[in-house]
Amino acid sequence: INAEYRGEAAQKEIDREREEKRLAEEAARNQRAELAAAAHEQFQLNRETEDRLMAAASSAGEAAMETISLWLQTLDEMRRQFSHLDSAGTGQVDPEVLKEMCRELWTQVEEPDATAEWLLQPLAVDDRGFVRFEDFIAAHLQSLDDYLVDAAGAEGDAEVNSDDGGAEDAGAEDGPEDGGAEDGANHDGENAEGGEPADDGDEGDGEDYGDGNEGAE
Repeated sequence: INAEYRGEAAQKEIDREREEKRLAEEAARNQRAELAAAAHEQFQLNRETEDRLMAAASSAGEAAMETISLWLQTLDEMRRQFSHLDSAGTGQVDPEVLKEMCRELWTQVEEPDATAEWLLQPLAVDDRGFVRFEDFIAAHLQSLDDYLVDAAGAEGDAEVNSDDGGAEDAGAEDGPEDGGAEDGANHDGENAEGGEPADDGDEGDGEDYGDGNEGAE
């Protein structure tokens, strides 16, 4: 009886452990599915942001367009590398692994580690210290958005300065025309004044010739 009881108790313990394991695995699958869904949603939002950035960059000047295009290509390459690392599809990444990716791909950045750390600071971490990869991408896109705002402001200032310079040039060109009008008025006035003595002279000459002709007759 004792042996049978012990056997039943042992079987119950085995069954309990199996059930706990099954529940833990099910909870892990559900968590991965939730994480993957959240990561996909953030991915879609990021893609919309990228499209908006490209549209905005096209009106911010050639330099801004080249910069945004280069960074978006870099982010796509990061996504490709991350997809190989995230075999479980959770969308989570170890910050240290992320920094390594930045060191490899951010060849145009002087301090990629410091830049990555700055972008990681506001991000939420899980119990393992991992972050969502697309959250990191979203933070990077925000920094590009800030860059575009600054670039657009600088472009606008340059246009305003150019317009002001054009107005000044136009004013300088108008000066001679006005002066010419004034000169023309002065010349007209002089001619008008000078014309009277000339007319008198002509009349005087005519009278002299007349007297001469009369004398000949």
